[in-house]
Amino acid sequence: MSGKLERYASEMLLRAQRLEIPVDLAERFADYRDDPVRFAGRVLNLELADYQRRFLEDVAKHERCAWVAGHSTGKTLCAAVLVIWYLLTRPGCRCVITSATFERQVGRVIFAKVRTLVAGASEALPIDVYATRCEVSSHPEWSCEGVPSSRPENFAGFHAPWMLTIADEAKAIESAVFTELQGVLASAVKESRLVMLSTAGPATGYFYQAFERPELWRLHRTPSTESPYAKGFAERMLEDRLGPDDPVYRMRVLAEFASDVEGQLIPLQAIQAAVDREFDDPEKDEKAAIVLGVDVARFGEDRTVVAVARGGRIVEVKAWRGLDTMATAARVSSEINACGFPPPRVLADEIGVGGGVVDRLMQLEHYVEPVNVGAASSKPATFTNLRAEIGWKIRAQFERGEVAIPEDPGLVSELAALRYTYDARGRIKLEAKAEAKARLGRSPDAADAVMLALWDSAGARSSEPLIRRHRLAEPVRRWREMYGRTEVMAT
Repeated sequence: MSGKLERYASEMLLRAQRLEIPVDLAERFADYRDDPVRFAGRVLNLELADYQRRFLEDVAKHERCAWVAGHSTGKTLCAAVLVIWYLLTRPGCRCVITSATFERQVGRVIFAKVRTLVAGASEALPIDVYATRCEVSSHPEWSCEGVPSSRPENFAGFHAPWMLTIADEAKAIESAVFTELQGVLASAVKESRLVMLSTAGPATGYFYQAFERPELWRLHRTPSTESPYAKGFAERMLEDRLGPDDPVYRMRVLAEFASDVEGQLIPLQAIQAAVDREFDDPEKDEKAAIVLGVDVARFGEDRTVVAVARGGRIVEVKAWRGLDTMATAARVSSEINACGFPPPRVLADEIGVGGGVVDRLMQLEHYVEPVNVGAASSKPATFTNLRAEIGWKIRAQFERGEVAIPEDPGLVSELAALRYTYDARGRIKLEAKAEAKARLGRSPDAADAVMLALWDSAGARSSEPLIRRHRLAEPVRRWREMYGRTEVMAT
């Protein structure tokens, strides 16, 4: 050990001694130091599944553990148990919890679970739990801290003789963050633990690579079908036509990593990264205009879908089926009105029955921008039609990290199912919707609505002629003047 490292180790031990930990507190949970399973049962009153017990036992014995699991397998519960167990059995330790979806997963899920477990323990536990941190008996340095994974430098300064780091939803955390964490853990002169938990994702990144290195990691894999907490989850996925060959089913149910296929429009990694993405400037979304993308269907199995976007965030996706054109227009009108004032921009696919819905919405004095995705592209030498141009632009937005989408398995599956190829002239061509439906067994209506909502509609020239010849051009003119678009239209 170098002289510099020895001095640093001595400093850490002195800091731990300065905590002045009472003897009874230091020894109170000493019997559970190497047994988190017994701690969970006797202190926290928990009955764990066999695979949870095996995972906790390995964390107690090994420095590096990774667990890939399907949905509803109890990963959050195990993370909360580890935090409480480690804090109470290693006086003066520090814990760090991070996640790609920090506000939701760390703040509202993991620490909320820690608070619940502490409150329900068989004896009073000396842990004070706050929004994104907890500490033992009012010792600020004997604590667990939630840290966003957005920047590697966020982890600088976390040092203690005993260190536990938990990376939740690790599939979406950048490799640079783990590089920084390795340096932090190396400073722990007594003991260090790095735990990664996540559902499966694309076959890339640090989390996936851990499962390619069994000699370095203690690895666990748990499908949802083995979980007592996931009753009916796999069946519901099958009901949504997300079968065993679907990448979303494989990741979320079977806990298998999935690879992109040839001709996939939006890379799976970019889609997964967009799920519940948190932007650095949340006020930017709040100030952005609301845009509705509408993909229309009439009767049959296809759905009418309204995707609501604000900035680069898809706020929600609503779908229904079995309504005629007038009823569909009424439902869309209700969704528009629900957005409040100022009214949102509405981009609707006008092909087929969509044209009738657009006309009815304009009769109801909504300003709608009809989009004919089969029309010519503004770059005809590059794209076969407007749909291909829109799709390629959305692909770029996903790849640049400018999009956030809700955690909706059906939507993720449809976005991942979009395919492109090239025509005889070398132009980009998106797979026709009918072809996609035949391949998937369902129409990618939600994906199409999302693409309309995210698309910059400045090039939707088809709206101007329709508005000019519409008998309600005057209300539309007033609408435009209200929002700064003062050009006068012919009636």
